Amino acid sequence: MAEVKVSGPAYEALVLAQEEARRLNHSYIGTEHILLGLIGVAEGQAVETLLAIRVEPAMVMAAVEFIVGKGERPSDKEVALTPRAERVIGLAMEQAPWVGRSSITTLDLLVALLREPEGAAAGILETLGVSLSRIARS
Repeated sequence: MAEVKVSGPAYEALVLAQEEARRLNHSYIGTEHILLGLIGVAEGQAVETLLAIRVEPAMVMAAVEFIVGKGERPSDKEVALTPRAERVIGLAMEQAPWVGRSSITTLDLLVALLREPEGAAAGILETLGVSLSRIARS
């Protein structure tokens, strides 16, 4: 089996996740930051899918900021992925070969966020009415 890569819009989403963690003054990159990164990639399948089920990026942003909040001051440490965020990326990488791809998409990341039920992003998505079955139907 070929090695699965993170490139294109999925890579851009992960870079944006790091920027979102810094913007919120968090010292970690969690699943909620990956979710924010996904909505920041305009041409990504994740955003298109969310819009198809009537979930606007602004709704996601407001929900994340309301639920996880903003830190009091910027962290002077390097922001690193939490174990759950690492698991989400791993789940996305496991999924890609099943559908014949050698790199992950933003949709793979969105599905992986939902498949990691203990992550903050899964709870936020659930609150917004996003589920694996709704994504599959879109």
